[in-house]
Amino acid sequence: MVKHMSRLGCEILLVVGILIALKNGFFPWMISMWYPNPLLSEKMGEWTAIIIGVGTCLLYMGLGSAAKHAHALTPAQMIGTFGLLHGTFFLPFPQWLDQIIRDWQGLLDDMLALFLPGRMFSPFELFGMLLGMFILGRLFHVREDEPRHLGQAQREEKKLPSSTT
Repeated sequence: MVKHMSRLGCEILLVVGILIALKNGFFPWMISMWYPNPLLSEKMGEWTAIIIGVGTCLLYMGLGSAAKHAHALTPAQMIGTFGLLHGTFFLPFPQWLDQIIRDWQGLLDDMLALFLPGRMFSPFELFGMLLGMFILGRLFHVREDEPRHLGQAQREEKKLPSSTT
């Protein structure tokens, strides 16, 4: 089971890391290229924060679903893996790692700040919200009708009625 937990941990780190890189690097660069007007650029930044926030919720639900269905983890193992990875954000770290923690908080907090401007969410509240999304993901299971490894000819072959005369 440790193997499955470590695979889930790597998956979480990779996917959340890519989302942080897109939010803080690629999307602002594209917005600055496409919208040189500062007012329009700011508005697009707000829309990006909303999209990233919703995407973060969906991502954590997908990771929770993968924890159950792809990695076959029990709820305790799943929460333990989540807590081990995300619980480290509450420990004192050097300055460079502090920026990563703020970036992780900004995935959801930037969207919430747009809808609740007077409310500041603590890291513990964000942790709880994301853990809730992660656990909620256990309820979802995405299945394909046919396995992907079948080629088009094999799929068509399966659909044709067999004639036995």
